[in-house]
Amino acid sequence: MRGRWSVTIVALLALHMAEVRPADAAIVSYAREFNDTGPMGPMNFGTAGFDLYATSPLGAPTSTGPVPFGPIRVSQLPGYIQSVTSAGSNAYYKSSTYAQIFNPLTSQMIHSGLTFNHSASSAEKDLLAITIGANPPPIFYVGYVTDNGDGPWDYPDALRFRQTTGLGGGDSALITTVQDANQGIDIYFFSIAGAVANDVITISGFETIGGVDYKNLTAAGLVFSNIIPEPASSTLLLAAMGMLVLRRSRQAIPS
Repeated sequence: MRGRWSVTIVALLALHMAEVRPADAAIVSYAREFNDTGPMGPMNFGTAGFDLYATSPLGAPTSTGPVPFGPIRVSQLPGYIQSVTSAGSNAYYKSSTYAQIFNPLTSQMIHSGLTFNHSASSAEKDLLAITIGANPPPIFYVGYVTDNGDGPWDYPDALRFRQTTGLGGGDSALITTVQDANQGIDIYFFSIAGAVANDVITISGFETIGGVDYKNLTAAGLVFSNIIPEPASSTLLLAAMGMLVLRRSRQAIPS
């Protein structure tokens, strides 16, 4: 009997350890989109860090070239992100007609720009690779910044985040974007849970609008947050607090 109990206890302990063991793979999923975040959007939503591509001073001329992220990359990555690199044949494009954004490093307005994977094909293609650094949070969010260019051809039709290095293969699947293309600065957030150091999350997508030789997948940048931003809820809370203060102040006025 003692032998049987020992075997049973060992089996139960093994089962318990299997249940509490951390996941072997990152879970990657689409969270939500924030539409028309405006010039302050990348700074306000990138509370943990930001990475903005091919930026330029106001009034700078249009230029393009094979440098993946352009001559001026405004970047402040969180400590748990080792690097963000190009995952395709990336080039950059900047234009004086692109949307203005706020530079969190200098507190000045600048022109946003693009990194892009040049292709004549509308098939899905890779664009960016995020390598996870040491001690990432159990869950964090990466926002894909777009809608800063001069037309729908600068706005991806669909996006995907997937784990391409490390145990497992988390995949958000392709999500269809909502292309208003009004230079309002839109941000598409994806959640990454259970990632470990040296995991790589690859961002891909496709673009179908454009003539021959320029169905390019583009990105204006990435932003990082440890919590999913909820500006609408914050606005409602502030409004409610304001109404409460106003209500109390009115009650305090003697009749």
